[in-house]
Amino acid sequence: GFDNDVKLAVAGIPKNANIDVPAVTIKKGQTETLLRVFVKDNAKVGDYTVYLNGQAQVSYARNPAAVTRAKEDQSRIDGQIKDVQTKINESKKKLGEATQSEKTNQDLVTKAKQAVDDAKKQKQPDEAIQNAEKAAKDAEAALQAATNEKNAQTAAVKAAEGELKNLQNIKKQIDAEVKKVEAAAKPKNVNVTNPTTPIIIRVRPSPAKLKADVPSGGALKRGGKIEIKVTVSRQNDFAGPVKLSLPLPPNVTGLSAPEVTIPVDQNQGVLVVQASGDATEGALENLVIRAAMEFEGQAAVDAPVTLKVSK
Repeated sequence: GFDNDVKLAVAGIPKNANIDVPAVTIKKGQTETLLRVFVKDNAKVGDYTVYLNGQAQVSYARNPAAVTRAKEDQSRIDGQIKDVQTKINESKKKLGEATQSEKTNQDLVTKAKQAVDDAKKQKQPDEAIQNAEKAAKDAEAALQAATNEKNAQTAAVKAAEGELKNLQNIKKQIDAEVKKVEAAAKPKNVNVTNPTTPIIIRVRPSPAKLKADVPSGGALKRGGKIEIKVTVSRQNDFAGPVKLSLPLPPNVTGLSAPEVTIPVDQNQGVLVVQASGDATEGALENLVIRAAMEFEGQAAVDAPVTLKVSK
C-alpha cells in the first residue's frame, strides 16, 4: 500500500491577508502532523476559505490489465506446448515399439518362408506344406500391420513436431508481447495532488499584541529552566487580565510552565519554563506562548518562541 511522504501546502489565502501557514510534511510511516496557522498582528479582519493541497509520489502502473491478458495468453500457449510435447513423446515411444515389431515380424516372415521351402524340398505331406504356407502368410500379415503402425506413428510424430514448431513461433510472439506490455506498464512514480475539504479561517479584531523575550537564544538544558519575559499591549478597548501558558505541540514532552496571570493594571509577566531530565531534545518547533483572555467570548493570542533543549 501507499506509505510515502505527503507534503501539505495551503492554497487560497490572499497575498495581502498577512496570514502565514508554513508547509509541512506527513512523514512516511506517520498518519498525522501539526499545521500551524500564524495570523499576524496586521492581518485583515474577515473570513477566508482555504484548503490544503496534499502532494505525494505514487507508484502508478499503466494498463496492468494488458499485462494480465498477455500473461494469460503466455500461460495458455505454454500449456499447449507441453501437451504437444507429451504427444510427441508418446508417438515416439509407439514408433519405437512399431519399429521393433516390424523387425521381429520380418524375421518371422523370413523363417516362415524358409520353413515352406524346406517342407517342399523334403517333400513333406501336403498338410504340412499347407500349414507352413499359412504360417508364412500370417507372418506377412503381422509384418504388414507392424509396418502400417510404424508409418502411422512416423506421420503422427511428424505432424506433432510441425504443430510444436508452429506453437513455438506463436510463443515467441506472445513472449515479445508480454515483454512489451510489461515495459509499458512498469510502475513509475508520479506526483498526485489532492485537496482537502474547505477550511474556514475567521480573523477577528485582536484584544492584544504579545511579545516574548527569550534569553540566550532559547538555550535550555535538561533539568534546567528559562525565564521568558512576556509583554502584552492591550488594544481595541480590551482592559482585562491575561493568562499566560505554554501549550505543548505533539511529540514534545518534558516541558512545563506554571500559568501566569498579568493583572489588569500591568502589561508584563514572566513565564518560567522548566525542562525535565527526559525532555525532548533539539530545536523545538511550533512552540508558542499563549495569552488567554475574555474578549467577546474566549480569545487567545500567541507569540511564537524557539527553545533549544540539550543535555
